[in-house]
Amino acid sequence: MLDGAPLEIDIVTCASRAALPPTAKLTQACLQAIGITASVSIGEWGANNDAIASGAADIHLQAWGTAPQGDPSYFPETIIGTGSGSHVGGYSNPELDALLADGRQTFDDAARRAIYDRVQAIIAEDVALIAVFHASQVSVGRTGLTGFTVHPAETYWMNNGVALDE
Repeated sequence: MLDGAPLEIDIVTCASRAALPPTAKLTQACLQAIGITASVSIGEWGANNDAIASGAADIHLQAWGTAPQGDPSYFPETIIGTGSGSHVGGYSNPELDALLADGRQTFDDAARRAIYDRVQAIIAEDVALIAVFHASQVSVGRTGLTGFTVHPAETYWMNNGVALDE
């Protein structure tokens, strides 16, 4: 119940990633198990963003595959930083925005770690974003492949040190 009325949540997602529709259905079942009515709509990614931005939906379950540079700033700035391009949920926190700006201008590793530790704490405290799962990465190689290592934040990590010995 919310303000004396039954709580109903609209979840939107898209089928572009195979794991999203079943995760939305699982989320729906978990919510219903605690007495919250939830509906799931599977549509197009952009339309779902529009539904969240307009208030027509409550939760947008989406998938982000990789951070292009593996930097801790990428996801918070892109998804929940005030005014960022992919931020459609309406969340805004001046302290978080200031930390993200500081992080962009700080080059000392220890200072950056402190900044992004606080960024993560704010996200957890405010529940600004809920990471539901992380996909497992599978890499396949063959005999003679040299210079390749699995990167912890990139699916498509290649560099000029990767070679195939004939």
